[in-house]
Amino acid sequence: MIRQAAKGAAQNKRPQKNHPDFAKMTSLEVAQYIKALMHRHKWGNRETAKHIGYSPAYVTQHLRLLELPEIFTPLINRIAPSEIYKLSVLHAKKPELVEHWLHHNPEPTNRDLTRFLKEARDPNYATTYIRQSKGFPYHFVGKHDGNEVKILLDRKPTDDMVWVHFTKSGIIREIKSDKLTRIHLENKKPQESISRRK
Repeated sequence: MIRQAAKGAAQNKRPQKNHPDFAKMTSLEVAQYIKALMHRHKWGNRETAKHIGYSPAYVTQHLRLLELPEIFTPLINRIAPSEIYKLSVLHAKKPELVEHWLHHNPEPTNRDLTRFLKEARDPNYATTYIRQSKGFPYHFVGKHDGNEVKILLDRKPTDDMVWVHFTKSGIIREIKSDKLTRIHLENKKPQESISRRK
């Protein structure tokens, strides 16, 4: 009985992971470690995944980070690799839409990206979003608790709320519209605006 219990405990014991502590590494560092490991041992995804104690999908998702366009670099250590891959797939189909979104959302959260990917499924969304970004050279600026914010016109807010981008911190979130003060128009690209009028 004791032998069977000991045998069962040994079988249920999780294998020791043969890699550094990934929790203390950035996603890019993990990707570079995995690539070097595969190159050194001439392994494929499955052999590498088994060695480090993760799934083949984990290996694939991290290797894709090394193949992304430069525009995705700021996202690598902020967003889950699986979500970055979804954005890269959308970028291959609609590069202008993704690049406009990244320009207006330099430090997005996973929640921001998930919302954007959901909205981007609507074919009308892409057309409207790009037209607003190109054809409307002004944006609204205001104050919220003493902090300057830019009002985001490309997002649909809930009742009595508005989406804003905090200029100093880079945070994007919804706030109550009645908390905004000193709202005024500011020209984003005055030179382009003048040439467009001609």
